[in-house]
Amino acid sequence: MSLLDKLRTKSVETVKVEEEPITEMSEIKVNENNLTLEEITFLLTAIKDSTFKVADVELVYNTIIKLQSQFMNLSGTPTKSRRK
Repeated sequence: MSLLDKLRTKSVETVKVEEEPITEMSEIKVNENNLTLEEITFLLTAIKDSTFKVADVELVYNTIIKLQSQFMNLSGTPTKSRRK
């Protein structure tokens, strides 16, 4: 049984125990799944210290952009607008 299967089983059991409306549960899960500044910093540092295959470079780049954007939004750092 893989880790994803265990997580899916756990979430199914949670749904059976709690009898809240689906919309409220969805909001709670979204909030629980948001990354904290500490978690984003950890991921960015781990990515910086890692090596990747050429085939994964675009995915890694796009992931870094998203993580940096979330970090800046959470930390209150203003984003620079792109000039055209």
